[in-house]
Amino acid sequence: MSNLLKQRRTLGERLWRRVERRPDGCWVFTGYQTKKGYGKIHRGPGSRELVRVHRAAWEVTYGPIPEGLFVLHHCDNPPCCNPEHLFLGTNSDNMRDMVAKGRGNGQYRSGNGQYRKSS
Repeated sequence: MSNLLKQRRTLGERLWRRVERRPDGCWVFTGYQTKKGYGKIHRGPGSRELVRVHRAAWEVTYGPIPEGLFVLHHCDNPPCCNPEHLFLGTNSDNMRDMVAKGRGNGQYRSGNGQYRKSS
């Protein structure tokens, strides 16, 4: 396949062709993943910017992510990019979700840098 054809593919086309739809409902990205398991993909043709695939999936499906919000996983599976498993939240929502799912030590860092106990 020519590089020109690759460059013309949209973010959605490049993303969805690298997804394995699993029986548990997760759509697992099969491309590059970070050490923590999050998939990453180049934002666009000629772009050097890498974006996490769950964020790309949100943007492709629902549109831009409002400033200051995070894309969180209901399924708690970092390489999953099934839009039905994703939801928007603040940093505080993300930290509370982390603790509720047993990934934290019961504390999270608030916006002012201070550690707080999750409630």
